[in-house]
Order: sequence, then structure tokens, then C-alpha cells
Amino acid sequence: MAERRMFSKTIMGSDTFTDMPASTQILYVHLSLQADDDGFLGNPKKIQKMTGCTIDDFNGLVDENFIIPFKSGVIAITHWKVHNRVRSDRYKETIYLKEKSQLRETATGVYELIPEEENGIPSDNHMDTNGIPSDNHMDTNGIPSDNQTDTNGIPSDNQTVSERYTQYSIGKDSVGKDSLVQVSPVQVSSVEVSSVSSSTGVSSYHDVKKEASEETKNKKEKERENGREEPITVLPLRDGKEYPLFQKHVTAWDFMYPLVDVEQEFFRMKEFLEEHPEERIAASSINMFMMNWLRAEQEMIKSRRA
Repeated sequence: MAERRMFSKTIMGSDTFTDMPASTQILYVHLSLQADDDGFLGNPKKIQKMTGCTIDDFNGLVDENFIIPFKSGVIAITHWKVHNRVRSDRYKETIYLKEKSQLRETATGVYELIPEEENGIPSDNHMDTNGIPSDNHMDTNGIPSDNQTDTNGIPSDNQTVSERYTQYSIGKDSVGKDSLVQVSPVQVSSVEVSSVSSSTGVSSYHDVKKEASEETKNKKEKERENGREEPITVLPLRDGKEYPLFQKHVTAWDFMYPLVDVEQEFFRMKEFLEEHPEERIAASSINMFMMNWLRAEQEMIKSRRA
């Protein structure tokens, strides 16, 4: 398998990508680095934990179609062929042939799922016309729990979610065509529902998911307001605002640049930008600024050791 990976400026420099949080962008970089020569990866949950990123970061990549999740827990990098062209003498085909057979490559080199009506074989990620998958499909976070969840983030029969989420259960016979799922206002990101047909309770699922997302967002905002999540430092931006750097940024960049004291470099970045206002950049480019800075520092350390 090839050891080098490339990234397309067309994708990495797009407004959609740069508007995502830095932690989401970092997760995408790490997933792409660990993918095989066809752009498939079988351990996204491990990579997410290793980089200190959250399930929201993973969901963000799924929602923006930067990755494609499968029921098996495997994911595919949507724009893999746009980023990389592996030489034939170094290419090694993916071991995830079942998942690969469910995708096709567009004229622009982008992966997309093959609709069921075209191949006659239901894919793991198939969704009905209401946008709600049938039972036993996988959650959009792409990281299945013990028995895997459906594509709407609602586990099917006898399934579990991470202990950081609160679980609910609704009897199969208690959910009617017009029924609503009643949930108390707690901070959750996933809900467990037992054996619900893909054609029932459509609006209920979306309501629950929306409420959970809002609760999580409100929780994070309150934590910041209460001072429980203090930034390590901040980087001054071109527009006069500041970009906060937290411990999760240190954890993520430490993995990419193990020779560098990342936290110390964050303080050096701040000092440099304060002394050179003309070098300040927009928030959308701050991730690339940090990457170039830390890469140069690591190369310098390597040269000194050599």
C-alpha cells in the first residue's frame, strides 16, 4: 500500500470545508491519512478518539458528504479519487470489497452510492423516499455501537449506543402512522427505538434528532459561559476577532507532529501575530496556518537531530 497521501486544494479550500470547525477538519485529515489505496477505512471510531474529536465532528463530515458510512462500520472518503492517484506498482486493492461494490465513481472522480433500483441489490446505506432507513441500518455518525444503528441515528432492535448518550425504548406496536415520540428535555445525541418501520414516525425522528442537537449545542455554550472550558490561548485574526485554541487542538496536532511542543508553539503563533498584524489571516484559513507552522517546526527539529 502506498505510504503517501495527497489533498486537493479544490476540496480542502472549498467554503464548505473551511466553514467546518477546526476539529472536524482535523478529523477529516486523519481519516484520509489512514485510508487504504481505495479510500476505505475500517476503524473510524478509533481515529476519532485518538484525535480527541467528537461525534459531532464525525456527523459533520457525513452531513456534508465528505465521508460515506456503511453498516459494517467501514467508511469511504467521498473525494478520494480527487485527492489521490496511486501508482499501479504501489496500488493495493481494498479488503472492503462489499462496500466498494456499493459505490460508483462519477465523471469528476467522486464516490457515490449506487441506487438500489440500478443494481437490484439493497445497499447497506439505502434510504427510502422519506429519507428514513429501514431497520438495522447504520447511524450517520458512521461508528456503529455493539449491534450498529440506522442511518437516522436511531438504533434498531436490541442495539446500544455509547454510554455518553441517554437511551429510550418504544414498543413496536405503540408507534402509529401519526404518533410522536415524546422525549424529556435531556442532553442526548442519539435515541434508542425498538423495531420501528421506516415508513412511520418520520417527523418524530427528525424532531428528536433536532432537539438532541440543540440540547448538545446549548450545553457547550453554557460550559463556555461558565468558564469550564477555558481556551489555552487565542490567535488574533485579520478582522480583529480572536480564534480560541483548546486542549483538543493540542491533542489533535500532537498526533500529527509528535516532535513538536504544540502547546508552546500556539503561544509562539500568538506572539508572532500580535507583533506582525499584517500577517494575520481570516478564521477560514487559520487551520492551514497552524498546519504550515507546525510542519516547518517539525522539519527543523528533524534537521537538527540529523
